[in-house]
Amino acid sequence: MFLPAFVFGSKFQGYFSTNTYTFSRQNQEDSTLIHTRLYQSVWLQGRDLLIKKSRLNVSGVFYTDPVNSFDNEPVFQIYNFNYSTSWFSQKMKIILGRQFQYTVSDAGRMDGVSTNYTFRQFQIKGFIGSYVPASGITDNPVDDHFYGGEISWKKSKLFDVRIGYSDKSHSRPVYRSGNRKIEVPPLIKRRIGLQSRLHKGNITFYARSRHQIRDFKLDDLTLQTIYRGKKNQRLQNLVFEYNLREPRVPENSIFSVFDTYSSHEVSFRGRLSIIKQLSGWFHIRQVLFNNDQATIISLGMGAKKVKLDFIHQDGYGGSSNRVVVGGRHSFGKLIISSRLSLGNYRLIEGQWNDLSTVTLSSSYPVWKKIEINSEIHVLKNKYYSNDTRLQLGMRYRL
Repeated sequence: MFLPAFVFGSKFQGYFSTNTYTFSRQNQEDSTLIHTRLYQSVWLQGRDLLIKKSRLNVSGVFYTDPVNSFDNEPVFQIYNFNYSTSWFSQKMKIILGRQFQYTVSDAGRMDGVSTNYTFRQFQIKGFIGSYVPASGITDNPVDDHFYGGEISWKKSKLFDVRIGYSDKSHSRPVYRSGNRKIEVPPLIKRRIGLQSRLHKGNITFYARSRHQIRDFKLDDLTLQTIYRGKKNQRLQNLVFEYNLREPRVPENSIFSVFDTYSSHEVSFRGRLSIIKQLSGWFHIRQVLFNNDQATIISLGMGAKKVKLDFIHQDGYGGSSNRVVVGGRHSFGKLIISSRLSLGNYRLIEGQWNDLSTVTLSSSYPVWKKIEINSEIHVLKNKYYSNDTRLQLGMRYRL
């Protein structure tokens, strides 16, 4: 990347990181496979470029495997590349370029333009552009579109309401199976979203729903109640949440030609202070999926530098039990983190098998703008007698 002369005097911040990630797998038949991934990422933010109150945002990654490369490598992908300006005493903001848009009706990345205007208690937002899928490539900027708008009303810090509409379309490839073509239907979403948030004392109520615009059929629903304890109270927080989630698989793959089902999830989690330096937490989830169900229970406790978790899962997708111990300690500027996971698992129609992983990571600032980091990860299960992974990296901060 280069910076032309007209940005002289502007303010820049960001980082560039380069990493080497290598792992060696040896199966039960003593067959070994080695991968070496080269991974670079950049995040850059510039202010007051050409126009005051303006901002340039750039982020992207490059990765490849020179030892055992995949068919689609090397890969260079730009996540964000946009330029924004503020007008009318910062009441109006315009963003041009590749950006991630979140609205109450949908979310996604696009190449286009968005704007929002704040007027007293109201904020109006609109956007239009070409939809960018996970691959980072838009084949047809006209057919693969993403546009919409949103109006939010914030009566006070205690209550707000949002309503939005979006239209997302993504054309699909045609797959071949022998002499037969499998046509994957295009992704088309025309939805309206509603959201409300209410703060009352220590309790927050939140609700969001997404509906198909044609028949107002419910696609997605989130209901949440949050309790936050007072400063010296043992009970720090409680969260009760219900989610009706639409299936995500059809958005990205050939599996959209098969039947898919929505899921219902009820979760209850909380955190409390046991003694001065010791905290405890729990998370209970119940998932219902196509006349089947799964239960996930997590219990944990920890101090400032050490934590212990027990995780149990049973139901569709298999069963597992794990004990996870994690720690973090600093020796001067050197920070070392460790994680040990011991347990077993059973697939839908299988037997119980042992599973263990050990992770040790470290970071050290060699200069105020350069940081060196590393991580080693060792995994053992019934498929691999030896699975060792090593990552070495350096980050430079502007």
